[in-house]
Amino acid sequence: DNKGSGTELQVYLGIEQAVNDGADIINLSLSRRGESEILHEVITTAYNAGVIVVCSAGNKGISLDEVYFSPASFDEVITVMSCGNDLYVSDFSNYGSKCQVAAPGEDIVSTHLDNTYKSLSGTSMAAPFICSAVAYILSAYPEYSFDDVVTKINENTKPCKGIPAGKYINALWVTRSKEYTSYPDFSFTKTIFSESF
Repeated sequence: DNKGSGTELQVYLGIEQAVNDGADIINLSLSRRGESEILHEVITTAYNAGVIVVCSAGNKGISLDEVYFSPASFDEVITVMSCGNDLYVSDFSNYGSKCQVAAPGEDIVSTHLDNTYKSLSGTSMAAPFICSAVAYILSAYPEYSFDDVVTKINENTKPCKGIPAGKYINALWVTRSKEYTSYPDFSFTKTIFSESF
């Protein structure tokens, strides 16, 4: 709506429409505590149709191994934590074994309500970075399944610093052969932002 809120039914219908329209990737920058059967149903439908669903881990700073979040705890999604330029997982980010990867989620300039831009922090800011990496992977390997994409992401990550544990991706290298893969340093600086995040 005009305040940036919606219902689970609206999300369900949006995912359903995206699948019907032939989407390859869906970003879900949203989460809630507890299991949502309606979201799990439609995301499972998307997964079975070969659509890669990427979602935000949530912003409560808790482990998804201890508290269930929808859709972040679903097996059929790639769950994204937030990290900062210092390579530490953000204090607000949920974390845990359900989270495959971290991406920039602090002070990210984004579109906002009323046709404006705003600097925002959250796992909702991080998930779209991984969507772009998934798009990059699928452009090079269109035959890849969900598991193939997750494997390719895992092959091109480095550990985040500190506790909780996490890992971040270098998008430049996700389409290179493993034997040629290297890991430039993570940075937001303009000079190398196009090469890595």
